[in-house]
Amino acid sequence: MRLFFKFLRIASVLSACVGALVLTSPAQAADSGWYLGADVASLQTTLDYGYTETYNTSHARLKVGYQILSFLSVEGRVMTSGDDTDIDTFGGQYRFDTGNMIGFYARPHTNFQSANVYGILGLTAMNTKYRLVAPVTGPTDSDSVLAFTAGVGGTFMIVNNLTFDVEATMYVGSANYASYFADSVNLYSYGLSAGLRYHF
Repeated sequence: MRLFFKFLRIASVLSACVGALVLTSPAQAADSGWYLGADVASLQTTLDYGYTETYNTSHARLKVGYQILSFLSVEGRVMTSGDDTDIDTFGGQYRFDTGNMIGFYARPHTNFQSANVYGILGLTAMNTKYRLVAPVTGPTDSDSVLAFTAGVGGTFMIVNNLTFDVEATMYVGSANYASYFADSVNLYSYGLSAGLRYHF
């Protein structure tokens, strides 16, 4: 729950800062058509089954989108896998792997010249893996998690069609790791990312 409030604080600060910049932008940009971007992302993923385990991973991400209205784009993303280990309440060390992630989103946004604020809303498929690695090695459980995804970001013009994007994102889903849990496990991921985007 603390992670959720941390995400909300980050998202609120980002929205306020970018919103202030947007309000000072005097003109709208003639921004339409296809765009391509790449960024790096850091995720903190919590597995909640009464007790919690937390995993921190780093990722590279590619995104492609198309602006269909002056205030709305649609976007697809592919993100590389990342893994980390954590020790549970009983002293066992487990490894969690996000797997490769792919998602499709609606991206409402402002359309000003030098700075904009945007939102992300959609679904992300995560091909996760989970297993015990110490004191002994256990079986590997795999599950494809479909996570509801929401985020807020800011984009800043560098030159012409090249922008710098920063974003805070939240993923919420559930995973079935039958070798270790009798019931499904709640999965919460909170991420921060930064990267470049080019408009064609």
